[in-house]
Amino acid sequence: MTNSRIKISDLANGGKEFVAPAMRNFQEKKGFIIVLLILTVGMAIFLFVVGSFLRDLPFAWARFLAANFFFTFFMILALPLVLLGFLCVDMWLRSTRVLAVPGELRIVTHWLFVRQTNVIPASKILEITATNNTTVDGVCYYDIVVSATNVGKNRLVKLFGAFLQAQNPNNSVYKEKMQEIDFINSGGKKIHAITNIVGQTEADAILQEINNALGRR
Repeated sequence: MTNSRIKISDLANGGKEFVAPAMRNFQEKKGFIIVLLILTVGMAIFLFVVGSFLRDLPFAWARFLAANFFFTFFMILALPLVLLGFLCVDMWLRSTRVLAVPGELRIVTHWLFVRQTNVIPASKILEITATNNTTVDGVCYYDIVVSATNVGKNRLVKLFGAFLQAQNPNNSVYKEKMQEIDFINSGGKKIHAITNIVGQTEADAILQEINNALGRR
């Protein structure tokens, strides 16, 4: 068991099992929860004020026009609230079980009753990295990110890449985006196998364990 409450076990076939339960690392998540609560309270106040204003209007047509006018502001407030809500749900409810054996990496991610499984042959893995996702109170949190190829293609991504390419092909920012788009469209995929690892030392140690179990240098 690590400081991030990630349980590491040896498997009979020489592999490793990594179990990262949900509801970990409250210190990292508290800032997101506070912002979500502030946005929720702001949305509630906005709806209350707008509702009171609409009820006081004397004519039905005026209420109809005012409701359509305020709908735009409602969507502007609702979008970041929904996105942050999804982020908090993912951070709090995500649990992961990673099985690393010679020749194969299996990543099983749960969100309560929802499950997603990725089985990646070691030959399809381009790289596995420990990536810093956020820093809270001076503590860095890392994700183990697996980049694999030949796991499907996305034609919509290809069209978007063509659009970006037409904008300014000599711009370095566009070139970097195009490399990412080419990777995705060629079947490339980046999977966050284990999230919210406390500190680079622990993240590097887990990364080394995974590579060793896979038989990678």
